[in-house]
Order: sequence, then C-alpha cells, then structure tokens
Amino acid sequence: MASPQIETYRQLTSHRLEELYRSLREHVRIGVVYSGNPDDPRIVANRSWNLRGWESDERVAREIAQVLTAEGLRFVALVADGKPLLNSATGGEFDLYWLVTTGTQGHASTCHSSSLLECLGVPYLGQAPMVSALLDDRVIFRTWLRGRGFPTPHFIVRGAETSLEVRESDVDFLRELRQHSGPFILRPRNGASEVHVLDSLAEINRLVPEMAERTMNDVVIEGWLEGPTYRISVAPPVFSRGEDLSIAGAPVVFAPLCTSGVPSSEHHHRMISLGTEIFSAAGASNALSLDLRFTEKSEPAIIEAESRPRAGSIDEMARSARASGFTHRDLVVSLFAGNLYSFLRARPYFLETLQRGRRADREHIETISAVG
Repeated sequence: MASPQIETYRQLTSHRLEELYRSLREHVRIGVVYSGNPDDPRIVANRSWNLRGWESDERVAREIAQVLTAEGLRFVALVADGKPLLNSATGGEFDLYWLVTTGTQGHASTCHSSSLLECLGVPYLGQAPMVSALLDDRVIFRTWLRGRGFPTPHFIVRGAETSLEVRESDVDFLRELRQHSGPFILRPRNGASEVHVLDSLAEINRLVPEMAERTMNDVVIEGWLEGPTYRISVAPPVFSRGEDLSIAGAPVVFAPLCTSGVPSSEHHHRMISLGTEIFSAAGASNALSLDLRFTEKSEPAIIEAESRPRAGSIDEMARSARASGFTHRDLVVSLFAGNLYSFLRARPYFLETLQRGRRADREHIETISAVG
C-alpha cells in the first residue's frame, strides 16, 4: 500500500507544489542535460549515426540553468548527454536532471537519456522514453494519431524495409495518395533536417533513393495541403507569473505562431482543443509542440510533433509564451514546476528521494556561476 505521503502527492495542490519547489531550492542538486557532440570521444564510445541529425542544445541548457540559479536554486550545473551523463548519474553527482537534450546519436535518440535514468532509478524532468520515441517518429506518430481519431495527412513511406520506387499502382499509394495529383512533400522519418516539395512521381523517384542514402533514414511522402500552418506549444498544467505557482485544470497551450497572420477564433479554439487532447492522450509530462495546417475547408491536419521544443529566450516556444503574457523567466519556472508536477504524479515513489537530497560539495560541482 502506498504511504499517505505518496497518496498526497498524487493529488498535488498549488500550495503543496509551491512548498516542494521552494524546499528543493535549498538542497537539491540539478543537472541540466544538453546534447553531447558525438564527434567528441569523451562523449561516445563509438561514433555511429543520428537519424534525426545532431544539434547542440547547450545554449538552451545554459539559459535554463541561469534562470534557475537566479531563482535561488543553489546547485545547478550543465551535463553533456552521453558518457558524461552516464558517469554523473552512476556517480550520484546530482539529485535531479532536467533533460534539454534531443540525443547524441543512434536510433530513437530523443529517448536515450530518459531511458538511462529510468533504468538507474534517478529522477529526471522530461518526457518518458516511450512518449519521446512516439512524438519523434513521423510514421509511428501519424499512425497513432489516426488510431486515436486525430486528423493527420495521408502518407506513404519508402526506405530500408520497402521498395524505394513509388508507382501509382502501389497498394499504399492507391490507399493513401490516389486523390492527390501533386505537389507532394518529402521529409525524413525523424528530425527536421530537410523538406522537399515536388510536383510529380518522376521527381519523387529521382530524389527518394538519394535522400534515403544521405539521411540513412526512411522517407515520408505526403500530399500537399493548401492552407495556413501553425505551431502551438503545449505544457503541463502548471504556470508561474511572478512569485506564485498555479495548477490549471488542463494543459497550458501558448499562443500559436503563424507566418501568414493571426488565426481565426475558430482555428484558435480548435488548436487549443487538439493540443490539450493530444498532450493528455500521449501521456506527456514535458512541453511538446505541434505543427498543424488548416485546409481551405478549415479542416485541421496535424503534421508533426516535437517532444522537446527548445525553451531558450530566442526560441519559438519563448516567443509563443511571450505572446501569452509570460516572460522567459515565467516560462522556465513554469516548465520546471510543471515537469516536477507531472513526474511526481506518475512516479510518487521518488518524492522521498528528492526531499532527502544530498548536501552538495561545492568542490565537486560546477555551478552555473563558473560556467556562465
């Protein structure tokens, strides 16, 4: 039977969450994890390949660490994903890790750090491994969306497990793209390294083999949809403005971003509804972003998701938060507290670990003042 303390934190109130947040500031050691460079032998044992393309998140991690330090969290430092994270976690260097990293290399790289920490029994803030893998894979994500009844574009896949050629007589083409005469959009299965818009099957068949070889990944082919595209950021149901923390009744959806103007009221309400439904259905515990397009008939289609949208001061989520009345400080604190809220509701047995903590030895921790 769960302890009374665990049962209490399964139903965290704003007051109890704020109480816990303030108590953590005094003694909990936090490592903010960014993507280690796979070309550095200190990061990986052997160089392989990152299907989604590697990008450093160190700038974002540094900004987050600086905000946390300014908030009074006494022991905050940066940690590179890969061998440094492994050594740090097994050595007990930190009590809690905030995962900014999108991975170092390999398949499903967005879920490696969380998988490692789950295995070791170390508390972390970020998406659970399965959620990260789901949101990062366009094929699995869209198949999941369709199964849950969410709108998403029709598509086919070409790559290692299929023929690279696309023919109008192919069963999947007839099922998915028969109504599309072009243009067509080509994207890699993971990541955002490249997007191509092509008009004909002849052009597709020239590019797919080259793209598959260059990215070492499958290629997703979808029909073009006319209409404005929006990006929304959705976060756990906790927000901070100023000194107070509040728990909302639903996930927080920040103002949508669009290059083609302000969304209509109808589109705005539909995006909020889809964002909260998908966040909850996926079991997300960290912020995520969704790209949506509304067709000429105002029908929505969810294009893709990002399991760890960047939360730096110049990034899209910060712009979206500012449009919703949040400062960058408010955003970082909201995400920290929201992640903590989601983590403890799903894993209340870690509460005692966090409350116990360990007094940090200043000689063995690189504080943000030293790296800033």
